Amino acid sequence: MRKFIIEFIQLFPYEYKIFRFIFKPLVLIFKLNKKPIITNFQGIKFKLYPSNSHHQTGIALYPRIIEKKMLNIILKKVKNKGIFIDLGSHSGFYALTIFLKSKKIQTSYAFEADSATSKIIKKNIDLNKLNKNVKVLNHAVSEYKTNFTTKEIVDLELNGDERAKKEFELYEDRFARLIAVMIGIVDPDVIILGGGMSNIERLYS
Repeated sequence: MRKFIIEFIQLFPYEYKIFRFIFKPLVLIFKLNKKPIITNFQGIKFKLYPSNSHHQTGIALYPRIIEKKMLNIILKKVKNKGIFIDLGSHSGFYALTIFLKSKKIQTSYAFEADSATSKIIKKNIDLNKLNKNVKVLNHAVSEYKTNFTTKEIVDLELNGDERAKKEFELYEDRFARLIAVMIGIVDPDVIILGGGMSNIERLYS
């Protein structure tokens, strides 16, 4: 069924939003299957779990448009230093794609806090035989675990929750220290923030 859905959707010009709106019921059916799927994104193999992630669903169903604008921006920013860092790498999408699309990257680092997700990234690296050039590191800015998503913590902080405020301030402090160390050691051209953190404007001030 999933193979049929992929092939059917890709017959249409889904670059237009109206088609993606029409396909929503098919996308929901596609995500019901909790088993992983191996897919090919522009010549790059990925083991994905669409039932757990909108982003991984997009990689499988909408390869012509998924992250197209962001990928183009990053590729234009990459110079000749040879280092790329993907924080909150998730499936390893940027770590792998930027390495293979840019001829200027020598080593790509995928940082992921979740151990199970780190294993998926490692599998995707293995699928593309890039163990020497793409590295996965099971580390994060904080060692603390929480049941809240980053979006929930940010929303609570914006609404004046004191605990969320302290957690976010701790994140900012550790994030700044981590970035300073990374830049000092490897001097990357581009650093990607995963998990939606790149949408938080105060991190840029």
